[in-house]
Amino acid sequence: MKLDYDKDYTKTFHSPGIEPWISGFLKSKGSLGKVLDVGCGLGFSALLLKLYLGNVEYLVGVDTSPEKINKARGLNLYDELYVADIQDFNPESKFDTLIALEVLHALPASI
Repeated sequence: MKLDYDKDYTKTFHSPGIEPWISGFLKSKGSLGKVLDVGCGLGFSALLLKLYLGNVEYLVGVDTSPEKINKARGLNLYDELYVADIQDFNPESKFDTLIALEVLHALPASI
């Protein structure tokens, strides 16, 4: 049986990119438990995780931009949000899942 990860996703979001595959993959994993969203940006991942997938117990977002964190805070989907560089971020609690869906565009070209 072939899984069609795009089937339900396209009813909520529309993207020609990799997001439909990612959402299907994450949905197939069942509960993601406590999730750390590295580079949460404006909160797209929260929309995906909390509203579409609905398989997150607790969601924490981290980003280096105070402006983006403030906009993400306005969504009221994250349980906690922090302005921090992930290299300096030391969460006190353990996470079951770490996602970094919006960070690749910010990496230096030399990597």
